[in-house]
Amino acid sequence: MKPYENKKYIVFHDAYHYFEHHFNFKASGAISLSDASKPSPLRLKKIRDLITGLTVDCAFIEPQYNRRFVKVVIEGTNAQIGTLDPLGSNLKPGLLLYPNLLRGIAKNLTDCLK
Repeated sequence: MKPYENKKYIVFHDAYHYFEHHFNFKASGAISLSDASKPSPLRLKKIRDLITGLTVDCAFIEPQYNRRFVKVVIEGTNAQIGTLDPLGSNLKPGLLLYPNLLRGIAKNLTDCLK
């Protein structure tokens, strides 16, 4: 993650604390304040202002949620859309699920931030 430490990104919801802490690679913000609620129009405006003010490189959707919120907040910016899946919905259950989940998050982050 070191080569990408100066890149800015936002996540759909704040679900990556352990990953961010371990790699010292924190998101600049989250569109939704929790995974159980839709972002309000005020929240979308705050995130849009954040994206334009920080020149965010990537905004991440999650497969479980509607991508229109991400499209709205990056419209007219140079931010790319990436996908992060904190649930690992396409991963095979078993002993390797968690390591594969972390590798997938790292790969999707770096692919979008290139």
